[in-house]
Amino acid sequence: MSLITAVKQLSIASGLFRPASDLSRRLRPEGKHNFLNNVHFYQRCVARGMRRLVS
Repeated sequence: MSLITAVKQLSIASGLFRPASDLSRRLRPEGKHNFLNNVHFYQRCVARGMRRLVS
C-alpha cells in the first residue's frame, strides 16, 4: 500500500478527509481550473462525436 493511500484511509477513518480535501482545494486552486478545462474539452469531443453518429 502506498503512503498516499494509507494517509487517505487514515484521514477517512478519523473524519479528517473532508477538511483536508477542502484545505487542499483552497491551497491549490489551479487543480480545479485544470479539472474544469478537461471537463469542457471532453464535453466538446463527445458532442462532436454524437453529431457524427446522428448525422
